[in-house]
Amino acid sequence: HTMLRVGDLDKSIDLKNKEMHKGVLEDYGVYALSFVTSFLKGFPEEIVFQVCRSQDNVDTNWNVQMTNKGITGVINLSSNISTESKAIVVCENGSITWKTQFNRSDVIDIRNSSGKLIDSFFYPYTFEGFEYQVEEVANCIMNKTIESNMIPLNDSIVVAKLLRLLLKQS
Repeated sequence: HTMLRVGDLDKSIDLKNKEMHKGVLEDYGVYALSFVTSFLKGFPEEIVFQVCRSQDNVDTNWNVQMTNKGITGVINLSSNISTESKAIVVCENGSITWKTQFNRSDVIDIRNSSGKLIDSFFYPYTFEGFEYQVEEVANCIMNKTIESNMIPLNDSIVVAKLLRLLLKQS
């Protein structure tokens, strides 16, 4: 086994090297894709997207709409914190909206098919990063399970294929 200590990291990493900065989709966009595809229950039948790039050709903003079996999920991602970044899942009975910044949203609105607010839920945002994933891994280990029920392997494969497709088509 090789142990890497923080002090061992290469201090000569060039932060201006464009090859090292892949953009917003490959950074935290994978979480947004995973979030929406979990509602779609599989690979989308239809994908419509828009991407904006910086002058250095790095993707900075994405709007992705995915549909599968009558359910549509929409995500807005941006590297600009002041840009709206929300998620919406829509079906024939209504919609669920996670407010900006959806990945840190503590308010979820449920609307009927006419757009009328049915309920609004408040969930305190407990962690600041990977703690949710660490907590899930710890739960799997404690329960002696080899796969998460929350994000099973097949869901991860769907997200990887979707990410590859979006990057190739953009």
